[in-house]
Amino acid sequence: MTERKTDILNVRLDSALAAEIDRIAEWRGKSASEVARDLMRLGVSAERDLQAEELKQPYGSPPIDRNAENVNIVVEAHYRFYTVNELMEMRELTDTGDYVEMRHPTS
Repeated sequence: MTERKTDILNVRLDSALAAEIDRIAEWRGKSASEVARDLMRLGVSAERDLQAEELKQPYGSPPIDRNAENVNIVVEAHYRFYTVNELMEMRELTDTGDYVEMRHPTS
């Protein structure tokens, strides 16, 4: 049986972003919805990394203004293949129902 998505989010996109999603979808051979979900997962991952950086600030520091002139957010992407041990650990966690998501720093 096909897994059904239970949450629906309607998002309005500007024409340039919609065209870019369509271009990526065509390149990957996927639907625009599948690509948008993939991109949102990556965006959530980047947001978590930014939050972790913010938590490294000294206690009592004000929140970082991401729109300030002196702030530049850098997002990098790299392929990294899982090691055999990582794959075995994910399989074990999946078999026990404890696997949610495994994240490792790039090496």
